[in-house]
Amino acid sequence: MDLVERRADGDRVDLAIRNKQRERQRYRQTRLDLRMRMNRDVTLIPEKPRMVGAVRVVPGSQEGIRRRGEVVGRVISYERNAGRDAQDVRAAGHGFDVRSTDGDTVRFILAADILNRMVTLSPNQWLRAKTLGADCYLYAVGGGKIVRIRNPGSLRAKRTRSGYVVYLGS
Repeated sequence: MDLVERRADGDRVDLAIRNKQRERQRYRQTRLDLRMRMNRDVTLIPEKPRMVGAVRVVPGSQEGIRRRGEVVGRVISYERNAGRDAQDVRAAGHGFDVRSTDGDTVRFILAADILNRMVTLSPNQWLRAKTLGADCYLYAVGGGKIVRIRNPGSLRAKRTRSGYVVYLGS
């Protein structure tokens, strides 16, 4: 029996009905806020594409590719030593490097090389870090250690031509 029927039968449920209406309004507002946030994260250009220039793509150096593989390998080793199942998912193009699971908990990990106390994330990685929130981790590797940062999308970052630079401090 719902509250409206109970009120029709003479029960005093006005307070409960008002509480349910407020709760429904809060849910609707939260859903609206989430939709607006999702629309802000994705930018669509509603005009016809036009040619503005040409770009010559040069593959990364073998040294850079090798170093990137080493960084991801160290992160996977770190996760496995912690008893979690870590997998390299860079080839899937999800915007993160490692998916690590521990029972029901899933961690989405961005692996980055520390250079002068800062790391550079690609625009795709930065968008993914902002979207995943607290489920995302940045593992910055350098100097023989790994610095773990939860929710890197909440950090301040500087936009550059190559991506977003996150300063790690001292």
